[in-house]
Amino acid sequence: MVGPWRHNHLRSNPYSSVWFTITSAYVIFHLLFLILLGKITAFGIDEDGYLEVFRKIYSGSFDIHSQISWPTNSTALLQLIYLPAKLVSLIGIPDYLALRIQSSVLFYITCWIIFRQIGNIYRRANIALLIGLMFLPSIFVWTSLGLRESYIFFWITLIWLSLHKLIDQHSIRYLVLLALSVNGLATTKIYLYTLALFMGFITLILLVRSKGYRNIVLMALVLLSPLLTLPGVKGELISGARSAILSETASQSGVNGSGSGVNGSGSGVNGSGSGVNGSGSGVNGSGSGVNGSGSGVNGADNGQTLKLLLEQLNENSLLESTLSKLGILDHLSEVASVRESENESTVVSNVFKNGSLTNVSQLVLAVIKFLVLPIPFANNGSYFMNLQSIESPLLYLAYFILFWYLLIVTRKKPRKPQLFFGLCLFAVLFTVQSALIEINLGTLVRHRSILILIIVLATVEASTKLSVFKRSQTDIKS
Repeated sequence: MVGPWRHNHLRSNPYSSVWFTITSAYVIFHLLFLILLGKITAFGIDEDGYLEVFRKIYSGSFDIHSQISWPTNSTALLQLIYLPAKLVSLIGIPDYLALRIQSSVLFYITCWIIFRQIGNIYRRANIALLIGLMFLPSIFVWTSLGLRESYIFFWITLIWLSLHKLIDQHSIRYLVLLALSVNGLATTKIYLYTLALFMGFITLILLVRSKGYRNIVLMALVLLSPLLTLPGVKGELISGARSAILSETASQSGVNGSGSGVNGSGSGVNGSGSGVNGSGSGVNGSGSGVNGSGSGVNGADNGQTLKLLLEQLNENSLLESTLSKLGILDHLSEVASVRESENESTVVSNVFKNGSLTNVSQLVLAVIKFLVLPIPFANNGSYFMNLQSIESPLLYLAYFILFWYLLIVTRKKPRKPQLFFGLCLFAVLFTVQSALIEINLGTLVRHRSILILIIVLATVEASTKLSVFKRSQTDIKS
């Protein structure tokens, strides 16, 4: 009886067919994209760094300290993270494609987890938001490449799911899942683990009266576990906090000074002359190098993505012929030639002027820019940035929906809304932090995809709590 009942129940559920349709579209579009893209890395130049790690991570001579793609000192953890892709590559799939397949599948699993938790209240709106997350062109591209985005989305979603379940029940399974996800996030992006830790602690503090101290302490220890289990995390957090404090307090020379040193305008880290974050050259420099606004990994674009794409098309005859037949290749070539002929003084810069904790007006302006840039139908500094600006109205709508849910939850006061407020706090802190550290529009829009995920999780969390609230109100009336 159980088997047929379950089968009929699933068939009668209209949302099971919705997910089947979503899955079909996801698989078809991702397969087409991966096949057409080939070895092109123009949309994520740092993909080469992750691919290099993947190629060497299973060799006995690999030195974990020789790579800068993953903020971890644990070779075993990276080997575990890349294990599915390694197994796929063993059957003859190219290594770059194996990494991309793992990213695509991982993001699909993430969205499936979210879909399973959507409540009955405003269900269609939440499904629409989730579909937007899955098929928004920029997120679609980044989660199809061998980057860290899919892993970040996966870990954050598992942290939310674990806390969501542990709020209503004591479960060893979800405590283990929470430990796995916080350690995974700390291995992938330490500053996001810091925000998740803060969100978790605020949520637990708000839950003390309803959960009891024993369960709260146990969950808190699990949240803190990366500080004990992962080598280097504690040191990274301390050094990051020290750098943040120094960068906001020093004013003349050295840190943030106009002479030299960290954030100095002469040279050194964040200096305008050269070095890390310098405007001359080097890592994060505005001239060239990694994260530079001229060229290099995560550069501020200014036409570099388009230029690199056209160069790499020579090695991808399938995509080149497809774009040529559609007339797109001629259009891209024309745009690139116009960009090269432009006077540099007339080119709109993609450099993002970040805020400062010591200047409130500058920080507020940076927060607003982080949320709204790139502006639709405006010149945002590059061809692909202008294309991405078409997505911006959808982001504005997502902000409005989150604010709408915040008003509803505050007014109706459903049972145990603490995690929803924790996610809202995460969104606020992430936005402020991004406004303080972003350096160009290229990295801004890529990092902002995390904010979209947080909004989706927050709306789903609110939906589940409001569904329980509605059932309880119905039971009282009956």
